[in-house]
Amino acid sequence: MITTIILGVSGLPVLLIMYFVLKGMGKERNHSLFGITLWQDAMKEEGVQEVIRTYKKQLKYWTVFFLVTQIVMYPIKYISIVIMLWLIWLFAMIICMYIPYVKANKKMRLYKAQYQAKNNETPQNLLAEDDENWIWGIFYYNKNDNRFWVNNKLGTGTTVNMAKPGAVVFNVIVIGLTVVISIGAVVLCALDEFVPIKLEYKNGELNASQWKQEYQIEEEDISSVTLLETLPSMSRSSGTSLDNLYKGKWFSRELDRRFKVCLNPEENPFLMIETKDGTWYLLGDESGEQTKEIYEKLNK
Repeated sequence: MITTIILGVSGLPVLLIMYFVLKGMGKERNHSLFGITLWQDAMKEEGVQEVIRTYKKQLKYWTVFFLVTQIVMYPIKYISIVIMLWLIWLFAMIICMYIPYVKANKKMRLYKAQYQAKNNETPQNLLAEDDENWIWGIFYYNKNDNRFWVNNKLGTGTTVNMAKPGAVVFNVIVIGLTVVISIGAVVLCALDEFVPIKLEYKNGELNASQWKQEYQIEEEDISSVTLLETLPSMSRSSGTSLDNLYKGKWFSRELDRRFKVCLNPEENPFLMIETKDGTWYLLGDESGEQTKEIYEKLNK
């Protein structure tokens, strides 16, 4: 639940930043509006003002929509599913928040073409037009421009010339890394949540694993084994802390000792093991019966 709240709260600033940035992009800048170079007195025309009003209305709609949809994640128990939904929400939000801008760009492009055809004229006293080189007023594509980096049509900063092969490679790498890292985070979390813990005793070795081996203890190195029905009060130093999985390094103030942990806190009992070198372990199998059987074998 805490992780869900943290993700939800962290998404709000991104949403608000997107809203205010896009709201600012709905204003005339550098003789342009929605990526279209304006003609004389264009801002005074009712048709242009209607495009602006519609844009602001749609932008508010999407903002409220993504604000409300965050609530869907809060009742979900599994963190991996929450992270997956949050990433989908984030990518969808970034894409959908630009939909009003793309629609406004298309309307302005059409409105300008109709105006010029009706008046049989081209814009006067304006900067050189390059509307056709801007896809949706966002992406710059011009094969005749040798520049790799160009100034944004609106606002500050630069963007890449998508007509350059290097720009395609650059964007593929950035998008690819983002997708791989996102999927990797979800997969790793899902492995922790859904792959059961196994505690096995075989050939004088005790192994604790959970999709990969965590700890291996030789029986001859064990100095004491205690069966616990409840866990001592402790906090995580490093590792994993989920409702159904404690893994990594933990510290118990109650017992004043550090533990290497691999267990499901919802499935007791647990083994508290001390080795001859002074290392302490708290281990458990996904089945309490299996944990008891191993305890009995170690105490024969």
